[in-house]
Amino acid sequence: MKNKQLVFAAAGLVLSGAVIGHWASRATAAIPSTETLTYSGTLTDTAGAPISGARNLQVQLWDQATDGTVKCSVGPTAINLVAGAFKVALPAACATAVHASPDLWAEVIANGESLGRAKLGAVPYAVEAETASQAAGALATRLAGLEAGSSAAHDGAGKAMRICTGSSANWQVCGTACGAGAISLIADMSACKFTAKPMVFPVIAGNGSHWMTTGGSAPYPSTNAGTEKTEFEIYLSNPGGITPATATANGWRIDRIAIGN
Repeated sequence: MKNKQLVFAAAGLVLSGAVIGHWASRATAAIPSTETLTYSGTLTDTAGAPISGARNLQVQLWDQATDGTVKCSVGPTAINLVAGAFKVALPAACATAVHASPDLWAEVIANGESLGRAKLGAVPYAVEAETASQAAGALATRLAGLEAGSSAAHDGAGKAMRICTGSSANWQVCGTACGAGAISLIADMSACKFTAKPMVFPVIAGNGSHWMTTGGSAPYPSTNAGTEKTEFEIYLSNPGGITPATATANGWRIDRIAIGN
């Protein structure tokens, strides 16, 4: 036959087809919420114009690029093309085959004419992602830990803990709470979504002179009542006295790591 070439689709989960004679296929596979595996794409002529009207389409998944064994098949089914677009719902056997093997090839047959086989690439990963979303038992527990950002820290009993980092530089005059020549800030940790008071490890960082200060690694409860899960306070002093303007000019900030549940 003439005009044989490969046509690749570059959208999402990718499958590809081949142009044989006057047919072209660009197709993708998707897993909707109903858990039905579908194969969709566009049929065009060799000039790239979408084909309209009814066509008998068949989709087969093979275990090899040539020869091999058909792992699942659907059709031929009469499908009315709209601007060349089509979607074919695949049977459960196709989802089972994709779960079982990362190396499958899809073949589209239009009106009895094969458009060639195309390697399935990203589709198996999509199926596994869908499977993970329905996990139960130990896998569900571990996935929940990953979702919470707690995969790298554990307490003494082995319980997973959340790690959260941040930086604050909202310096204020400390006032009577810590005497003259001192500044303070309240560090907001609300984005960490801790459910109990975390352990906080702060350090003062900046562009200069912060090495002469004291208090940058000493967290205190916030003066705002009931906020032990969401914020803490730092008091900073220097023998020569400091102001918020001094801190701003030197780029002083409080970086921290917080660990908790």
